[in-house]
Amino acid sequence: YHPIIINLTNFACHILGLIRKADQISTQSISESSKKTYTSGLKVYKEVMENFKFEPFPITEEKMRGFLMNQVDDGMKYSTIASYISAFSHYFRDNNLDNLTNLISFKNFKSGLRRQLEADKFPNAKQPFQPECQEIIDAIGVNTFEDRLFMFYMTISFCGFLRTSELVALKKSDFEITQNYLSINIATSKTDQFGKGTKTYIYDNEKAWCPLNFIDVLQNFKDDDKIFTKNQYTLRTHLQFLLRSIGINDYKEYSWHSFRRGGAYYAGVSGVSDSIIKAHGRWK
Repeated sequence: YHPIIINLTNFACHILGLIRKADQISTQSISESSKKTYTSGLKVYKEVMENFKFEPFPITEEKMRGFLMNQVDDGMKYSTIASYISAFSHYFRDNNLDNLTNLISFKNFKSGLRRQLEADKFPNAKQPFQPECQEIIDAIGVNTFEDRLFMFYMTISFCGFLRTSELVALKKSDFEITQNYLSINIATSKTDQFGKGTKTYIYDNEKAWCPLNFIDVLQNFKDDDKIFTKNQYTLRTHLQFLLRSIGINDYKEYSWHSFRRGGAYYAGVSGVSDSIIKAHGRWK
């Protein structure tokens, strides 16, 4: 071969090698928490599609639109919708597929959703739960394991200011129980970009909605078991069912995030300082 051709071939191979390295660096630039958010988003998509008897894969533009509109009907804010779209985009890139979120038709759909959901942002914000919502205890009872477990989910989310992503990742080994308080190890969190983990503490407040009243449910799990046994879609729909059962007409104005928001609100009106609320809720 001519030396020029050989040199060009070597140069092309060198460039391809650099491109592969650049792709690896791009992948590494995605934090572990972001990867888990993408994985969680796709998991919710799969659960919703299977609930409606649709095959989740292959993902099409029509399936994405249907899923997102279902989430809008369930009261999701645009920030959550945007995170689902990011999860789709990451899935397409990670599997070397055509990125359907870049289609003009889908971008127009996304813009329309943003205008619709952010046109009057604050009135559409989810309502915070208040301790008065302990009426749920009377509505569902706490005699069966499933009911006690669901109540445990709700009370630790309220008292621990837990995000849904933090709740679903918890294992039995993440809990440490003493006579007066419950320690929760949160291994990963949305604002914990480097995965250092943190602990939060819930003290016995002698209220009916104190998580320590339901701590016995952990006896049914092994140390490495995740305590979250439902899917996120069922979690939200069951919560709305309970709210309707106690006569809350605007039940769609509440989501699981209402526990986190409600816990922080309750702490604020009870005189807890902003800095402690931020630390307890793992806000920046």
